[in-house]
Amino acid sequence: MTEPIVAGPWIGEFGWELMSWQGAIRKLAESRSVIVCCPRGHGELYKDFAYRIIEHEIDIRRPDCWHGTVIDRAAYDRLIGELAVLGKMLGPSGLIPVEVQKFIKYGAPDRTLENRFDVIIHARAPINDPKRAWPPENWEKLTEILMDHNLRMAAIGTQAYYPKITADLRNIPLGETMDLMAGATMVVGPSSGPMHLASLCGTPHIAWTDDKFWPAARMNNRTRYEKAWNPLGTPCKVLDANGWDPPVETVASLVLQGIKEWSNRLKP
Repeated sequence: MTEPIVAGPWIGEFGWELMSWQGAIRKLAESRSVIVCCPRGHGELYKDFAYRIIEHEIDIRRPDCWHGTVIDRAAYDRLIGELAVLGKMLGPSGLIPVEVQKFIKYGAPDRTLENRFDVIIHARAPINDPKRAWPPENWEKLTEILMDHNLRMAAIGTQAYYPKITADLRNIPLGETMDLMAGATMVVGPSSGPMHLASLCGTPHIAWTDDKFWPAARMNNRTRYEKAWNPLGTPCKVLDANGWDPPVETVASLVLQGIKEWSNRLKP
């Protein structure tokens, strides 16, 4: 019997796990038995192909691309030792082109009215990088504008802000978040892992970011969202003229435009 591949542990950014890791391991699983080690709750990404999934709780100070700063090094070393006896280790090593990976569409849209939303919001919190977090007052103003158009809205995220007139669906299991996204008209927020998840759920999304060139990704974020990290060809709109702080009115206008363009995508 061929020795299994032990993929991981993944301790990097969620967006990089989505676009530069899980697809590569799925491709590898076409020819090898694969054991996946991923963060707690992320097993949903691998369940369609993994021989075994081991979820870890390694605490990291800040995930960065495909790696992170481990706080408890002893716990990390113990995990590596436990994984090493299971098979040949394969750890993340950098940017992997989507062309050599295999992606699937995540999420099953729930067509019942109570679980359908026009807009899913990820109001990124200022945990690691405050400049990327839109002020709470902007979120409140945006949701008030959208509520005037009778749009159903829900907020997601593990450490995200919760606009008070949206449905609070933060901290739900990843599989439920995928289903929620798959059944929504669009996802809205600053560039983040959940925005890349929307792309893999086939859900149109509006993301804002800066126009900085990122050496680790060898591209800027507009290229990432529109082309390089969009393997399913999911519709998206990128705002980068105002960096991480676009005017509320600009975002609202783009959301309403997206509603007109995308509201029929789930109809038979």
